[in-house]
Parts: sequence; C-alpha cells; structure tokens
Amino acid sequence: MPTVAILMSHPVSTLRAEIAKANLSQKADKNLFKRAVSKMRKDELIAVMMSPAYKDRFHHIKMNEKGAGKPKKKPRYPAVEAAKEAKARADVEAPKKKKPKKKKPLNLSFDPPLTATKADGTVKELKKRVRKKLPKKYM
Repeated sequence: MPTVAILMSHPVSTLRAEIAKANLSQKADKNLFKRAVSKMRKDELIAVMMSPAYKDRFHHIKMNEKGAGKPKKKPRYPAVEAAKEAKARADVEAPKKKKPKKKKPLNLSFDPPLTATKADGTVKELKKRVRKKLPKKYM
C-alpha cells in the first residue's frame, strides 16, 4: 500500500497520470473531487489517492528515486556537443582577461594654411587653420 511519503516523492504529473490510469472520474465521487484533476494541487491529488475507496488501486507505486528520470536524449551531433561542453568548461576554469583599450593616435601633423593663387601669381591666405593645443606630455 502506498504511503503519503511514497506519493510525495513523485512529481504532480506522475500522480495525475496514475489517477488517469486508475480511471477515477470526477462524476463518480463529487465529495472527493472538489475540482478537475488537472487543476488539483499535489496535496489534493494525494488525498484522493489515499482515500479508502481508491487506496487499493495504487499499490504498485514505489518510492521515486531522485536521480531517476527520463533518459537524456542522444545528441544529434556528438562532436559539436562535446566541443560546446569543452568550451563551457574552459570558460569556467579560466576567466577572460580584459584587453586594454587602444588609444587613438593624436593628429600631430602640421596643416598648412588655406591659400588661393591668383592668375597673376600672387598668393593670398584665405583663412588660418586653428591647430589644437597639444597636451603637456607631448611638449
């Protein structure tokens, strides 16, 4: 006979499936089924299963071992999965070092003034270019 501890070791989905297999219906016992089985919480499902009328239908249920469950799917591409796992392990083992930020080079080239040459050969300065002041560490 199942005990409350044995039933508590199973997930709610398993308990609902067992009630469905036992063919218990809400219409048969309205006092026990306060709402639909799909809406019941775990403690309500266990109360239904432990009731004297239905207790003998669940004698086959054994204690659920925590590690046991559905077997994992076989990976479609095992080499790719193995590479991903190795990369994840490497990321965990060795933290990434931060790369130093690259400094933008200063434009230290000399810009000649803007000039215009007339037809007679004379040169006239149009506008003086403003050159940025260099930081003290470059002087």
